[in-house]
Amino acid sequence: MIKCYLDITDWTGYSLGAVHCYGKIKCEGTSIDLLNPLTQEDCDYLNTGDDTFGLYQVGELSQRFNNPDQVRAKALVAWKVHFPQAEVLIEGSASVGEPQPMLASHYPHVMTENNKLYEQAEACGGWDENEAEMMDICHKWDQVMEYTEE
Repeated sequence: MIKCYLDITDWTGYSLGAVHCYGKIKCEGTSIDLLNPLTQEDCDYLNTGDDTFGLYQVGELSQRFNNPDQVRAKALVAWKVHFPQAEVLIEGSASVGEPQPMLASHYPHVMTENNKLYEQAEACGGWDENEAEMMDICHKWDQVMEYTEE
Protein backbone atom coordinates (compact mmCIF):
# COMPACT_ATOMS: atom_id res chain seq x y z
CA MET A 1 0.00 0.00 0.00
CA ILE A 2 1.41 3.39 -0.99
CA LYS A 3 1.18 5.76 1.96
CA CYS A 4 1.58 9.53 2.19
CA TYR A 5 2.19 11.26 5.50
CA LEU A 6 1.11 14.74 6.51
CA ASP A 7 3.56 16.41 8.87
CA ILE A 8 2.05 19.40 10.68
CA THR A 9 4.49 21.70 12.44
CA ASP A 10 2.76 23.87 15.02
CA TRP A 11 4.68 25.87 17.62
CA THR A 12 1.62 27.86 18.70
CA GLY A 13 1.51 27.88 22.48
CA TYR A 14 5.08 26.61 22.72
CA SER A 15 7.18 29.34 21.17
CA LEU A 16 6.79 32.99 22.06
CA GLY A 17 5.03 34.81 19.24
CA ALA A 18 4.24 31.71 17.18
CA VAL A 19 0.81 32.02 15.60
CA HIS A 20 1.04 29.89 12.47
CA CYS A 21 1.43 26.25 11.60
CA TYR A 22 2.89 24.59 8.54
CA GLY A 23 2.26 21.41 6.57
CA LYS A 24 4.30 19.06 4.44
CA ILE A 25 3.22 15.88 2.65
CA LYS A 26 5.85 13.17 2.35
CA CYS A 27 5.41 10.21 0.03
CA GLU A 28 7.92 7.71 -1.33
CA GLY A 29 10.97 9.96 -1.01
CA THR A 30 9.22 13.08 -2.29
CA SER A 31 7.82 15.91 -0.22
CA ILE A 32 5.85 19.06 -0.90
CA ASP A 33 5.30 22.05 1.34
CA LEU A 34 1.65 23.05 1.47
CA LEU A 35 0.86 26.59 0.37
CA ASN A 36 -2.00 28.82 1.42
CA PRO A 37 -3.17 32.06 -0.27
CA LEU A 38 -2.98 35.00 2.12
CA THR A 39 -6.24 36.72 3.05
CA GLN A 40 -6.65 40.41 3.82
CA GLU A 41 -6.68 39.53 7.53
CA ASP A 42 -3.41 37.59 7.12
CA CYS A 43 -1.79 40.52 5.32
CA ASP A 44 -2.98 43.02 7.90
CA TYR A 45 -1.34 40.91 10.62
CA LEU A 46 1.87 40.14 8.71
CA ASN A 47 2.36 43.73 7.54
CA THR A 48 2.29 45.01 11.12
CA GLY A 49 5.71 46.11 12.27
CA ASP A 50 8.51 48.30 11.05
CA ASP A 51 10.41 45.57 9.21
CA THR A 52 7.73 44.35 6.78
CA PHE A 53 7.34 47.44 4.56
CA GLY A 54 3.87 46.17 3.61
CA LEU A 55 5.35 43.40 1.48
CA TYR A 56 2.58 40.83 1.96
CA GLN A 57 -0.32 40.96 -0.50
CA VAL A 58 -3.71 39.27 -0.68
CA GLY A 59 -3.56 36.05 -2.69
CA GLU A 60 0.19 35.63 -2.28
CA LEU A 61 1.06 32.02 -1.52
CA SER A 62 2.54 31.34 1.88
CA GLN A 63 3.48 28.29 3.91
CA ARG A 64 1.63 29.82 6.88
CA PHE A 65 -1.70 28.39 8.02
CA ASN A 66 -3.79 29.73 10.90
CA ASN A 67 -4.62 26.33 12.41
CA PRO A 68 -4.07 22.60 11.86
CA ASP A 69 -7.55 22.14 10.37
CA GLN A 70 -6.60 24.50 7.51
CA VAL A 71 -3.48 22.40 6.92
CA ARG A 72 -5.53 19.19 6.85
CA ALA A 73 -8.04 20.65 4.38
CA LYS A 74 -5.27 21.77 2.03
CA ALA A 75 -3.53 18.40 2.38
CA LEU A 76 -6.65 16.53 1.26
CA VAL A 77 -6.63 18.51 -1.99
CA ALA A 78 -2.86 18.44 -2.55
CA TRP A 79 -2.65 14.68 -1.86
CA LYS A 80 -4.99 13.91 -4.76
CA VAL A 81 -3.19 16.27 -7.14
CA HIS A 82 0.46 15.56 -6.33
CA PHE A 83 0.30 11.90 -5.27
CA PRO A 84 -2.53 10.23 -7.23
CA GLN A 85 -0.80 6.85 -6.92
CA ALA A 86 -0.94 6.96 -3.12
CA GLU A 87 -3.67 4.94 -1.47
CA VAL A 88 -3.78 6.59 1.96
CA LEU A 89 -3.00 9.92 3.61
CA ILE A 90 -1.96 9.63 7.26
CA GLU A 91 -1.34 12.48 9.67
CA GLY A 92 1.94 11.62 11.31
CA SER A 93 5.24 10.03 10.40
CA ALA A 94 6.39 6.91 8.58
CA SER A 95 8.76 6.26 11.48
CA VAL A 96 5.88 5.62 13.90
CA GLY A 97 4.92 1.95 14.03
CA GLU A 98 1.45 2.30 15.49
CA PRO A 99 -1.92 3.65 14.36
CA GLN A 100 -2.05 7.33 13.46
CA PRO A 101 -5.03 9.35 12.22
CA MET A 102 -5.87 8.53 8.61
CA LEU A 103 -7.29 11.50 6.73
CA ALA A 104 -8.11 9.79 3.42
CA SER A 105 -7.98 6.42 1.70
CA HIS A 106 -9.01 4.84 -1.57
CA TYR A 107 -10.37 2.04 0.62
CA PRO A 108 -13.02 3.32 3.05
CA HIS A 109 -12.88 0.19 5.24
CA VAL A 110 -9.10 0.63 5.69
CA MET A 111 -9.62 4.19 6.91
CA THR A 112 -12.45 3.14 9.22
CA GLU A 113 -10.47 0.27 10.76
CA ASN A 114 -7.29 2.35 11.06
CA ASN A 115 -9.06 5.17 12.86
CA LYS A 116 -10.84 2.74 15.21
CA LEU A 117 -7.47 1.25 16.13
CA TYR A 118 -5.99 4.73 16.59
CA GLU A 119 -8.81 5.63 18.99
CA GLN A 120 -8.30 2.35 20.89
CA ALA A 121 -4.58 3.07 21.21
CA GLU A 122 -5.30 6.55 22.55
CA ALA A 123 -7.95 5.24 24.97
CA CYS A 124 -5.80 2.44 26.40
CA GLY A 125 -3.12 4.86 27.56
CA GLY A 126 -0.40 3.83 25.14
CA TRP A 127 2.67 1.71 25.67
CA ASP A 128 3.46 2.96 29.17
CA GLU A 129 0.04 2.11 30.55
CA ASN A 130 -0.97 -0.99 28.60
CA GLU A 131 1.77 -2.68 26.64
CA ALA A 132 -0.20 -5.91 26.03
CA GLU A 133 -3.18 -4.07 24.54
CA MET A 134 -0.89 -1.89 22.41
CA MET A 135 0.81 -5.02 21.06
CA ASP A 136 -2.60 -6.42 20.09
CA ILE A 137 -3.68 -3.10 18.52
CA CYS A 138 -0.45 -2.81 16.53
CA HIS A 139 -0.73 -6.40 15.30
CA LYS A 140 -4.26 -5.68 14.03
CA TRP A 141 -3.08 -2.39 12.55
CA ASP A 142 -0.26 -4.13 10.64
CA GLN A 143 -2.86 -6.41 9.07
CA VAL A 144 -5.10 -3.48 8.10
CA MET A 145 -2.19 -1.60 6.52
CA GLU A 146 -1.16 -4.62 4.45
CA TYR A 147 -4.46 -4.50 2.55
CA THR A 148 -4.21 -4.26 -1.21
CA GLU A 149 -7.04 -4.53 -3.67
CA GLU A 150 -6.31 -7.59 -5.79
